[in-house]
Amino acid sequence: MAPLLRALVALAAMATVPPFAVAANYNVGGPGGSWDLSTDFTGWVSGKKFHVGDTLTFKHAANQHDVLEVSRAAYGTCATGNPISTDAGGNTVVKLTAAGKRYFICGIAGHCSAGMKVEIDVLAAKPATSPAPSPSPSPATSSSPPESSLASAPSSASRRSHTDATPAAGSSDELPPSKPTTTAVASGGEPAKAVAGFGSGLLMLAVLVL
Repeated sequence: MAPLLRALVALAAMATVPPFAVAANYNVGGPGGSWDLSTDFTGWVSGKKFHVGDTLTFKHAANQHDVLEVSRAAYGTCATGNPISTDAGGNTVVKLTAAGKRYFICGIAGHCSAGMKVEIDVLAAKPATSPAPSPSPSPATSSSPPESSLASAPSSASRRSHTDATPAAGSSDELPPSKPTTTAVASGGEPAKAVAGFGSGLLMLAVLVL
């Protein structure tokens, strides 16, 4: 009963956990490329779906490339004069926090026009998925015998003990009652012999004295 109760409590606790969505991280240009001049970013972004909560990682050689987030107009003309943000550290991580389009270019002269630019269409957050419940363990089966069997066991044993102790009628083990032992002094027995011997001794003593 206890294992079943624990399983029910665990299922109830899991039901109170809010559903969650798994965020994804995208290495821009990967896995075959990176943030460089040789990667086709239009082909890389094709077929991908980006959602709120996902992240973008721009891996590039420091001081050779940088990452600028710009407006749609600046993206179209590769204008670098007024970026929304800029980073040249070599490992730029961008968190996608809201739905909508975002635009990234390389600010090094000539790189954006050479193809180092990418447009990211961010969709709403992924539908939340509830965690799969764990299978309920089977109720433990008790190996103890029923109480009625336990209660009847002593009485059965006592009946067998009483039956074994009482001999059956006509059994050879039944002994006749013992007879009282008495000592009978028969006439002419040992006491009579003692009296005769004593008389003979007196007679011999009288002869010797005379």
